[in-house]
Amino acid sequence: RYLVIVTAAKGADKGRVGKMPRYVTESGYEEMDDERTRVGRGNPVPNALKLIDLATNQVQDLSFDTLPGIAVDPLAQLRAAAKLDPLKGNRPLRIADRDDAVRWSRDGKLAAIMLRAVDNKDRWIATIDLAAARLKPQHRLTDEAWVNFDNSDFGWLPDNRTLWFKSEESGYAHLYTQPVDGRPRALTSGKWEAGDVQWSVDGGTAYMLCNRKNPGTYEVCAVNAQDGATREVTSLAGVERFTLSPDSRKLLVHYSSSYMPAQLATVSVAGGAAVKLTDTRTPEYKARTWIEPEYVAVPSSAGGDPVWSKLYRPATMEPGKKYPVVMFVHGAGYLQNTHQRFPVYFREQMFHNLLVEKGYIVLDMDYRASQGYGRNWRTAIYRQMGHPELVDYQDGVKYMVAKHQGDAANVGIYGGSYGGFMTFMALMRAPEMFKSGAALRPVTDWTTYNHEYTANILNTPELDPQAYKISSPIEYADKLQGNLLIGHGMVDDNVFYQDSVRMAQRLIELRKDNWELASYPLERHTYTQPESWFDQYRRIFKLFERTLKQ
Repeated sequence: RYLVIVTAAKGADKGRVGKMPRYVTESGYEEMDDERTRVGRGNPVPNALKLIDLATNQVQDLSFDTLPGIAVDPLAQLRAAAKLDPLKGNRPLRIADRDDAVRWSRDGKLAAIMLRAVDNKDRWIATIDLAAARLKPQHRLTDEAWVNFDNSDFGWLPDNRTLWFKSEESGYAHLYTQPVDGRPRALTSGKWEAGDVQWSVDGGTAYMLCNRKNPGTYEVCAVNAQDGATREVTSLAGVERFTLSPDSRKLLVHYSSSYMPAQLATVSVAGGAAVKLTDTRTPEYKARTWIEPEYVAVPSSAGGDPVWSKLYRPATMEPGKKYPVVMFVHGAGYLQNTHQRFPVYFREQMFHNLLVEKGYIVLDMDYRASQGYGRNWRTAIYRQMGHPELVDYQDGVKYMVAKHQGDAANVGIYGGSYGGFMTFMALMRAPEMFKSGAALRPVTDWTTYNHEYTANILNTPELDPQAYKISSPIEYADKLQGNLLIGHGMVDDNVFYQDSVRMAQRLIELRKDNWELASYPLERHTYTQPESWFDQYRRIFKLFERTLKQ
């Protein structure tokens, strides 16, 4: 009988869309593509809610006034410091998961909706009083940094009166249930993360990805809805995702390992051995001997938890020899690379094999802000991107020197996207430690990146200019001393090619030496041409061979 509609708020401005040139075209002429907007330029568009009674055709606006904290501006001090007008009225909201914003109970009598503030400091789950056309708040999650919307799963249990959701309120992403108008109850707890929740048909058991044994070991866990008893169902170490069978008796699992891409297996929900269904590797691939990464816990000078990392080194180290060190930095968004799954960075992993064969040792770190380690790890970079992570990489270099015969005088670093950004930060903020680096498709000034990601961490340039200043490598270009390779696709629609061009111009103005810019006219953020990949890794290898072996 009822329909809930998510609309754009009146007067919403999507922001100005610029143009990005493509120089290599079939027409032979320069052509222009639309590019995304930049942080603070009108994104995201606030939403409004309307309730439609299909029996009477009555349309009513659903007010957000009932949400606790909706009228309190968590950025008021920053707004005042920037001499901006105070926020008037309620904070603008967005509706989570607009494609499936409203979750109806199975009997169709209750509806729930998840909402978040545009500033992303608050998330609410509310039910809709259909008769009164009113939101009834059920749960609020607030974070002085930003709410992690990777943990936005929620829905109804089969009893039609109990909500389930994930929340980071304990410091880690865990599963909660809550009767309507009741209090939330944590079903899982501990220093691990719950993900990808699926419920049995009767609602008695929740199945989820879990990393209880180790931050990088992922299994499917089963959780009893009554007492929260938790157990690992699988023993595959590298589960990527899974699907529960319609009769809730089996799991179809995608699993992988360091050098094995995702394969299929079935596992009984009672546990036991997996029935492995596929192996897509060729005989030639399986016949190759790869260097298995060692999973090491690098002590942190910041205190607290160690920085879990992958170490690539020869099986036997030559006594007394000092090995040049290469540090790899994975990309961000919200990503983890120190795990037992097949890595997103499989090309880089093969490159690390080559580096070890040529006499290097390599460390790949899950620096602070990486996925899988809890809320405090995730938000350590709030208003200071590139600072805690650099400390982690400095700790990593010290670890390689102290424990694995690393040569402190010959340390290189490389990575793409956020890894390129961190390469800049390492060479420019710790030039005494990092001798050479390859910054690939790097962010050089965070004011040019997108809103959805950047505003969570640095707020907006207008509101928090100091956060952008201390977090942008272009502000430290004068400190560059070492050897730098910049590589960037010219039609990159994620991190704009302009970022690298601006950095190049700044280095020219500063009369810096020993740097180069490699441009790839056909490439976006992720390359598609084999020749581009080859050229990029050849350049990185030559850089390290030329500068780290003395």
